[in-house]
Amino acid sequence: MPALRPLVAQVWSHEASPHVQGLSGSSEHVIPTGQTHVVLRVDGAPIRVFDDMVDLRGHRVGHAVVGGARAVYHVRELSMPTASVGVVLRPGASEVLLGVPESALAGHHTPLELLVGGGVVEALLGRLHAGAGAAQRLALVEHWLVARSLGRRPALHPVLAGALSMPPHRVERVRGMVEASGMS
Repeated sequence: MPALRPLVAQVWSHEASPHVQGLSGSSEHVIPTGQTHVVLRVDGAPIRVFDDMVDLRGHRVGHAVVGGARAVYHVRELSMPTASVGVVLRPGASEVLLGVPESALAGHHTPLELLVGGGVVEALLGRLHAGAGAAQRLALVEHWLVARSLGRRPALHPVLAGALSMPPHRVERVRGMVEASGMS
């Protein structure tokens, strides 16, 4: 969806096969990507994550979660087949779409309802649950994101905004903008 290109790097869907049986105790290492992810579990148990392979308890983060950029892997439970929809956000998009900067989300998982409200998440999950397959679920998430982004623009750092607004005759090259702003 063109309106989401500045904010969203990827939207994905995973449909669980009813013929696949989950393995009790199954888990997977999730490598760090340096990106913020939003995951909506459409059916099945709440999402459960573990800090590492030594963490035997883990913690449930709900059916809708924001995974902040991480520097280390985490482990997620795979014990039951589930259907999920997810979004990989571009830098700066979490502030526009979720109301918080990436720095507030980094290194951990945050229940989505803490950021956008429980009623909003319940309504979205209800629509996703009623959706007929991956294509419709992807469209629902994309429309939800577009609605959240309306009238909101990623904020530029004031120094960067000032450098970009400088008259062309004052700056001949990017190097001049860097020198004028005092930032690299």
